[in-house]
Amino acid sequence: PGASDLRWAMEAYNNDELIITSDKDFGDISYRDRIHCRGVLLLRLDELTIHEKVARLKETWHLVEQYSRNYFIVITINKIRTRPLIYNEDSE
Repeated sequence: PGASDLRWAMEAYNNDELIITSDKDFGDISYRDRIHCRGVLLLRLDELTIHEKVARLKETWHLVEQYSRNYFIVITINKIRTRPLIYNEDSE
């Protein structure tokens, strides 16, 4: 808590971890700023109760496991979108 998004992204990358968040800023970090991430799971489920959020994650987790590495995943109430995290070779 309290750490910058950039710091969280860098820490997750260094530890080979998936970022799970409801903060849309991680889209900017991943694509506009080209900060490397191992994977990002963006939850757009604000209008759901905590129990409904858990149920939605349970029903979609098989896709999260399939696309967790090097993908930006967005889970909404009705959809799941996946987009590869592609970085230029010279930006690494």
